[in-house]
Amino acid sequence: MKRIAIFTFLLFFNISLAQKKELRKAQKLYDAGDVSEASKVLENSESLFENADQKVKPKYEFLKGKIAQNNKDFQSAYDLFTSLKGIASIKDEVEQQFILLSADIVDSAINDNEIGDFKSSSEKLYLAYLIDPETNQEYLYFAASGAVNAELFDVSLDYYIQLKDINYTGVEKKYFVTEVGSGIEIEVDQTQFDLYKKTKDYTNFREEETESKFPEIVKNIALIYKQMGDNDKAMTAVKEARLSNPDDLNLILTEANIYIELGEKVRFKELMSEAIAQDPNNANLYYNLAVVTSDLGDK
Repeated sequence: MKRIAIFTFLLFFNISLAQKKELRKAQKLYDAGDVSEASKVLENSESLFENADQKVKPKYEFLKGKIAQNNKDFQSAYDLFTSLKGIASIKDEVEQQFILLSADIVDSAINDNEIGDFKSSSEKLYLAYLIDPETNQEYLYFAASGAVNAELFDVSLDYYIQLKDINYTGVEKKYFVTEVGSGIEIEVDQTQFDLYKKTKDYTNFREEETESKFPEIVKNIALIYKQMGDNDKAMTAVKEARLSNPDDLNLILTEANIYIELGEKVRFKELMSEAIAQDPNNANLYYNLAVVTSDLGDK
């Protein structure tokens, strides 16, 4: 019995040594830039790592994830890194790798978009969003837009509804300064903005917020429902948004645009009047009101 125990111990000890040896070999090849050979080492040793202990297995899975990332198999890399989130021994490494993975995914998505592969671009941007839903909300917005370009309306609707549910606005603060020497206003980042305030070379410091994308999101939800032939859901989407922001000019115009798309000119006219009450000096609103009033026969 004692011999069996010793034999079992030696067996596991030798397996552990073999695992560490193969892992070091693969890691060395990866670090040297020979990703293909590193991948082969792990593939050939796959059975060896099936029952690896919790000291070796996470490092093995982490290296597999990095190789997958290098090979642009982003979904596999994401899945592997996600499975390692709770491992304390490599927590910092995994968090850092997720940042790198997000950057690689977005770069690849941009390339896909440039060659017209909107489906792939949208899928990758959504994956980048999932890596950090708090920080990467803009990727969900671009994923929704990409899905529209790919004519994947069910997918884009799902993404836009997610954006609406998290109340995504996409509002950004922009910073501008004027060069004293040239008198030209330029856009700068916040760090430059704060720094330039301490010099005499710049003046007319101002901040500006971009327009909210929320009305556009609601409009797109409604238009996709309309595209699908579901006009009731199209109008419900806009009305829900207006309940929380009844005086929002952009939402009033969004609702008006949907009604005109549906041929509901009387309601469009009413909403133009609401919009004018909010923005009485907007000439375009008066023009739209004049056109629809004429179309309704009131010359």
